[in-house]
Amino acid sequence: MNPTRPLQDWPRSTDVVVPLYEEAEGLPLLVDALGPVLEQIPGATLLLVDDGSRDGSADLAEKLCRARIRGPWKVLRHRSNHGLSQALRTAFSAGDGEAVCWLDADLSYEASVLPRLLAALAGGADLALASPYAPGGRTEGVPPFRLLLSRGLSRSYRLLYSQQIHTWSSMVRAWRRSLLAGCMPEREGHLGVVESLVHAVERQATIVELPACLRGRVAGRSGLKVLPAVCRHLGLLREASLGRMENRA
Repeated sequence: MNPTRPLQDWPRSTDVVVPLYEEAEGLPLLVDALGPVLEQIPGATLLLVDDGSRDGSADLAEKLCRARIRGPWKVLRHRSNHGLSQALRTAFSAGDGEAVCWLDADLSYEASVLPRLLAALAGGADLALASPYAPGGRTEGVPPFRLLLSRGLSRSYRLLYSQQIHTWSSMVRAWRRSLLAGCMPEREGHLGVVESLVHAVERQATIVELPACLRGRVAGRSGLKVLPAVCRHLGLLREASLGRMENRA
């Protein structure tokens, strides 16, 4: 595998997926950041999935994309809020890209990380992860309790699977569609993001971590409830340790 292979060697189609929920405040910044990045990605289609927002996110997203996005795009709408995992499943069903990128709407990771992740796929990876905890990665302005939760859970999954993966909870990834088809999350919320990585590890996929900067949210609000999230992760860890994860081979 050649992790430095140029993105020009990926002359294929790519779906760039961004779930939205109550993101109207930050949408202009998001679309402005995505515009030049999408032009660097061969065959890119932007898929914005509005998950039942009540603040006009979907309508604003369409207006901004018409004005500022040159390539193909779609705004997919849920009539009510179904959660992050369902948004990712909706985008997967609507798209057909050979690669699928996920990006947070709050730009906690810069959109410019996407070409780097895709270059890792061009170099032979099945899945590339943006990682603030890998050597060379960093965090800026993230609340300490969020870092404690994220680092602690990542360490637990890392020990369970004896994998040198430093960051398990980052949603910002580039997948080969063929791998993601067998790893789509069933559990809701950010737990589903970790679940999908667990499935990829169990399928012995070639996974690459790229150091990145994780920044605190500058617009909107996070929907993560810490205590319930910890309980759900403990349940997933227990199932995984007992070998009860769904077999998707």
